[in-house]
Amino acid sequence: MKKLIGTLLATTCLTCSLFGCASQNTEAQTTEEQTTPTEETTETEPVYVDESEIPLAFSNPEAYVDQHIVLEGKVFNYVGQDDGIDIYQAYYTFDRTDSVFMLAVEAGTEIETGDYIVADGIILGTYEGTNAFGSTISNLAIVATDIEVLSYMDAVVPTVSEIIPENASLDQNGVTITVDKIEFAEKETRVYITEQNNSGETFNLYSFNAVILQDGQQIEPDNSSMSHYDGDYPEVSSDLRSGATSSGVIVFPAMDSSIGFTFEIEGHSDDFHMDFEPYRFDITGAAA
Repeated sequence: MKKLIGTLLATTCLTCSLFGCASQNTEAQTTEEQTTPTEETTETEPVYVDESEIPLAFSNPEAYVDQHIVLEGKVFNYVGQDDGIDIYQAYYTFDRTDSVFMLAVEAGTEIETGDYIVADGIILGTYEGTNAFGSTISNLAIVATDIEVLSYMDAVVPTVSEIIPENASLDQNGVTITVDKIEFAEKETRVYITEQNNSGETFNLYSFNAVILQDGQQIEPDNSSMSHYDGDYPEVSSDLRSGATSSGVIVFPAMDSSIGFTFEIEGHSDDFHMDFEPYRFDITGAAA
């Protein structure tokens, strides 16, 4: 988590040069503060927008100016820099909803397009501009006081439970397959395997044909899962030379982790004299 440096007031003023003033009330308050004799002030707890009110903040940002807000989302565009402030556009929530917000951070903050973030910030008001098609856009604008960058897995498909099986290695003709662990998420199941080839010949592993047998059901890999692209999961080699090792993730649909299952995967060698049976692993369900 990266803290912004400098006072929040200074950061907000710099950002206003790009976003414009948030509201007339803010201007009036600033003028009044400049003409009022200095008084002792006490630090108060920041007022945060309740999670249930976040949709209202998007529809009417002016009503929430100067309130704190915590937004999660995915950065999809770098707008530019103004007086040491970097401006980004981000989708609200990790699932890319239609809601978009403008995010102002201190220049040099380690975020970039494509990052999944949780931003703790202060609402500046509404940003209005035009998009590439010439249409007017109006977005909630915030200045971040705290930014956390998350991995795709932690943001979109966080692990709910995990199984690390014991002695889950099988060898045939010098080719060893190991089930390293299984991670269960609400939207998917991830089977981590390692393939080691000491057979003297190239081995071809059919990860796309792997299956899970659980509670009388045959479960096949979710080859259309966006995790293969957005998550950039490592893929186990389908064409492994002798003497090499490869590890990867096979993605299945969401499963019940409390029920045991059998994981099965097949392959063959370039040497057709080597016979291979399917590699079968009986996995005990996770403890409640």
